[in-house]
Amino acid sequence: MRPLLLLLLVPATILYSSIVFAGELRVTPVTLIFDKQFKNGIITVINEGTESIQVEIKAAEWTQDSSGKDQYKDTTDLIFFPKILTIEKGENRAVRAGIKTPAISSEKTYRLFIKELPKATKEIQGAQVRFAMQFAVPIFVKPVKEEIKGEVINLKLGNGQFAFDVRNSGNSHFRIDTIVVKGLDATGAETYSKELNGWYLLPGAMRTYSTPISQENCQDASKFVVEVKSDQLSLHGQLDVIKTLCLP
Repeated sequence: MRPLLLLLLVPATILYSSIVFAGELRVTPVTLIFDKQFKNGIITVINEGTESIQVEIKAAEWTQDSSGKDQYKDTTDLIFFPKILTIEKGENRAVRAGIKTPAISSEKTYRLFIKELPKATKEIQGAQVRFAMQFAVPIFVKPVKEEIKGEVINLKLGNGQFAFDVRNSGNSHFRIDTIVVKGLDATGAETYSKELNGWYLLPGAMRTYSTPISQENCQDASKFVVEVKSDQLSLHGQLDVIKTLCLP
């Protein structure tokens, strides 16, 4: 899982001569999954840098809005400790986390934010930018009966764009690895191909994807198909091309 790099506030008029990383962190595992048997777990935070670092841990409930955009809010559903810890160079520390109440009908989703706290410096040598590392570890609390379902819907073509929605119609998340849009002619030969990036899709959430289609690519295609590959299922969608939709 890639860490999120947070830029600390600095005057916008400075021309930076160097970049300083406050430390080098690694966490394992990168995901926690709780169910009726496993209601707690441990995340190991590893300091691979050359100096001691201080880390702050916060929890948030993780949801997605109607467009699939991630949303976070404070939560007391998770128990975790410590909340602040110091890790010496080359050492590691354990962060223990657990859920207060289990999920019943639909999966509960959270993030545990593990943020490095930059050290205060008495004097900045030259113009520098300091970065701190932050990890947002997903925590999934499985429902009693898990149902993983999804669909490709609302396929549209027009104004030089091909668009569609991917919806999670189940009660548990899945992670979209790749999305491939293909144009096929009347013989089934491929005339167009485009790969799009995916992301987590939480229960009940829907995300819209689109890709530009030139008039030539549109005219060459008899239909456009969508192939969605996730970590737990594959989804497909198809739209027959009406040639008048290819016109600008």
